[in-house]
Amino acid sequence: KAPDQELRPGEGVFFGLGTCIKFPSNFEESPYSIIATGTTTLPQRLRFPFSLVNLPGESVTGLSPAINELFAGWVLSDSVFTVWRNQLKFAKRDKARRSRTEADVFRPDIVDMMVDARQRLQNPKPARFKDARGEAVFTDREISGLGKNYLRDHNRKKAVQTYTF
Repeated sequence: KAPDQELRPGEGVFFGLGTCIKFPSNFEESPYSIIATGTTTLPQRLRFPFSLVNLPGESVTGLSPAINELFAGWVLSDSVFTVWRNQLKFAKRDKARRSRTEADVFRPDIVDMMVDARQRLQNPKPARFKDARGEAVFTDREISGLGKNYLRDHNRKKAVQTYTF
């Protein structure tokens, strides 16, 4: 039987211990993102660079409990040292003579992904869900590229600022 399911991890994506990634999954447009320890992800295509996919912070009425919480741009806003450390580590370890690996994390193609993510976050469709505090909760139907995750409105606004830096 031919393989019909796959994982496209994306550059610099870190999978925490005990993660369970359901196929098919595509994280190619989410470079340098983190899937938190113990998280199970549903099949999806995630398109937010430097993000954290974590277990849901609370059960949102109307959403499956299998939907995780996304913190778009979290690595840049709350853990930028990780990015700089990785960039230095990649450059130091590259011993190739014929073909050099691009160690620069903030190169044009990744910055373009950040700009695209920011544009999608700036103009969401109206949220269909609210959390226990009444805050808007967005899914992939309202903001393209969220995959099988939800995003709270205050984290959406923080991500817009983060991707603007």
